[in-house]
Amino acid sequence: MIVGVALGAKYSIDNQLISPSWRIILAYTTGAGLLAFGIKLKRKYERFSAVLASGAIAIMYFVTYFASAYYSLIPQFLAFPLMFVFTVFAVYAAIQYNRPVIALVGLAGAYAVPFFFSGFSGDISIMFAYMTLINSGILAISYRKYWKSLYFSSFALTWFIYALWYGSALDPEVFIPFCFGAATSFLTIFWAIFYGMFMLYKLARKEKYTHRDAAPLLINSFLFYGFGCDILNGNAATEHWTGAFTLANAAVHGAVAWIVHRSRLDDKTLFYLVVSLVIVFVTLAVPVQLSGGWVTLLWAVEACFLFAFGRIKRLPALEAISYPLTALAFSSLIHDWTLIDPSRPFFDLGLLTSAGFIGSFAAMFYVQFKYDDSSVLLPKGYLRFFLLIALYFSGYLEVYNFYNGGWQSYSYEHEATGLMDYSLIFVSVLSLLNCAKLKSAGTGTAAFLFSVLFLLMFLVTGLQMLNELRDAHLFRYVSLLIVGLNLYAMSRQTRLYGKPGILILFDVLLHVSLLWIFSNEIIYWCDGTKTGMSVLWGAYALPIIARGILKKKKHLRVGGIALLGVTLLKLFFYDLTGLNTLSKTAVLVILGVVLLIVSFLYNKYKHLIDED
Repeated sequence: MIVGVALGAKYSIDNQLISPSWRIILAYTTGAGLLAFGIKLKRKYERFSAVLASGAIAIMYFVTYFASAYYSLIPQFLAFPLMFVFTVFAVYAAIQYNRPVIALVGLAGAYAVPFFFSGFSGDISIMFAYMTLINSGILAISYRKYWKSLYFSSFALTWFIYALWYGSALDPEVFIPFCFGAATSFLTIFWAIFYGMFMLYKLARKEKYTHRDAAPLLINSFLFYGFGCDILNGNAATEHWTGAFTLANAAVHGAVAWIVHRSRLDDKTLFYLVVSLVIVFVTLAVPVQLSGGWVTLLWAVEACFLFAFGRIKRLPALEAISYPLTALAFSSLIHDWTLIDPSRPFFDLGLLTSAGFIGSFAAMFYVQFKYDDSSVLLPKGYLRFFLLIALYFSGYLEVYNFYNGGWQSYSYEHEATGLMDYSLIFVSVLSLLNCAKLKSAGTGTAAFLFSVLFLLMFLVTGLQMLNELRDAHLFRYVSLLIVGLNLYAMSRQTRLYGKPGILILFDVLLHVSLLWIFSNEIIYWCDGTKTGMSVLWGAYALPIIARGILKKKKHLRVGGIALLGVTLLKLFFYDLTGLNTLSKTAVLVILGVVLLIVSFLYNKYKHLIDED
């Protein structure tokens, strides 16, 4: 009915069907008749009466708005007092009926209708002033009632309309030019009204704060800040004010926090939430005024303080604010990594920034480890993930810069092998630390998987690159010792957390890696002689089979026998061709002895094999 009356009124005005006076009279008569009918039905049909009253109020609003803003049938000095009267009546009726539908349709719907019918074709200052008047009525209601449906509806519609106008006003092809004064004034008014709606009822009624209440307060604050910064940056005269604007936001929230503190609420959570906003805006002022590693360091320290204070004092709101700060600090750290000077490895500002970030997150991780809390929403591995990524890539970049921009030039083989060595050392130390202190299944699994990945990369490409470095014997065997450390760390990890399938997988990986490395040594030192490789494989199969028998590990026995089979096939179809008689005799005798020993072990320990 509201939409129908709006269309009818607009049509009659556009086509001049009746005189201006009668247009106004008929429109107001429709609204007044609907209101009178609603009041008459209030005693017997209160809910239906509330709906009729709210519709009548909405009709009064938009008819007055259309008549004043678009057709000049009512002068502005008269239109706004009329709408003020409608607002007072709507507030009174909503409280008397004690039904949010009156305020929802009569108030929130009142400023949505003109927008949807006319967009921004009129004076935007009048429309925003009109919306301000209606929102002021909702603010007055919030002193007595905290109707979330009304609050969220007016909140969403107001910011939606403002955002659409702001986007269109920036377009030079739009008729309405961008007005700096209107943008800043009404932005501040809307933010203050919705901030007041939230705080007024909480403080007046001393209602207990819930976590769901945080969303509209935070969204309102950050919308105001986002639009404000964009407006200031878009004006050459004010583009340097963003830092002061950010600190002004922090100051306002600080004043509100002081008021909340003086109210002596039993529930301190609201106070801590507003204090958190103060901290957030102080934090946001950092990148506005500073640059480079200082931003990362200050954000990391802020996140550490908020997390530690929130966890120790059992204040989830403070802890929750620290999580987006950790993400901001991490993204800033990544940006700092791109600016590291490769000519000064281990002595650049990037390393100091990384060290500060790691120190802050290590402190957060310690607090999380000491003050466990199952009520937090984010998984426990959240901080550990950021910390490990920062640790790994900080060292990785420094090693990379050492080989590329240090005091001495190195070949590509040195660089690639050095980076693989660093990766293997990192996951090895992580595995040993997890076994000794952390005892985390998730960290252990991640360390094991990355150990496998880096080990396979070393076997496939690292050994080949080491073979190219013919004179770097020390570098070669340091790398092999690091592989040995990695295999040891993996064995500790699998024994601590591994299931039978994981233990079998590690045994296979261990012996394949050792056989691969030993075979590569034959290639490196003996130029890959046929007989040397076969003797090595046969000799290596013997301890594998013996261990499989004694430890009742079928997969080792079977694997050793399979290796012997491959060795024999290689021997008869490839190695013996081209060998002299003495070499053939030596190889066959050695492998024959190995096969006899294996056969003897199978017969001697047949009872163990049968049990298995």
